[in-house]
Amino acid sequence: MPKRLCADKGGISPFIASVIIVAILILIGIAIAYWLSGAAGSYAKEELKIVSVYAESADDGWRIIIQVKNTGSAEAAISDILLNQKSCADYAGEPWRLSLESNGAPVADLRKINIVLKAGEEKNLVITTRDVEPFTYGVILKVQLRSASGQEPPPKEVTLK
Repeated sequence: MPKRLCADKGGISPFIASVIIVAILILIGIAIAYWLSGAAGSYAKEELKIVSVYAESADDGWRIIIQVKNTGSAEAAISDILLNQKSCADYAGEPWRLSLESNGAPVADLRKINIVLKAGEEKNLVITTRDVEPFTYGVILKVQLRSASGQEPPPKEVTLK
């Protein structure tokens, strides 16, 4: 009678085969969960955009109007406005007396700005300041926003004139 090629080998036990299959299924489950969480996170983004910035002369200073839009698919919160890379809160006291309004509503504490924009929402921010250095005629201001998550959209420049 002819011998079988692998007649003397027993193979792997059913228990070891079951452990290997379970381990593979767990790894596949983890990979799918990781992929889905990454895919879901990439669709819900905050994305602030400065649509326009312009300045106009006011009584004894300037009004700087910033039109901002959340072009992302998630809610975004503005936590600071930078003027020439300096927080607007630094200009709150004398001699500048800088103030901020969001769609007509005053922002009470410039150190705790929290202007929320829903997905697709657009708001006008109005900064009012006195005509004191660095807010004098002919000065170019670089206006930049900072979101609560730390995102900073590209800045825009405005000339005071």
